[in-house]
Amino acid sequence: MNGLFTDEALLASKGGSPSKAIVGYIDSYSLNIGSRATLVSDDTNRAYGVLMASRADDVRALYERL
Repeated sequence: MNGLFTDEALLASKGGSPSKAIVGYIDSYSLNIGSRATLVSDDTNRAYGVLMASRADDVRALYERL
């Protein structure tokens, strides 16, 4: 499974309803990837990610299965 949940087809295959995927970033943070991805304050970096629209029930169900 893609641990960062950035694959629309994979999320849909798990019963999700992702849509409107866009790439974004936030300045002054870096991404620390461990058992979960965490944003960490870091003035010298920029963290990139993917944002998708999804129903709240789908997100809860996805994380309950982890």
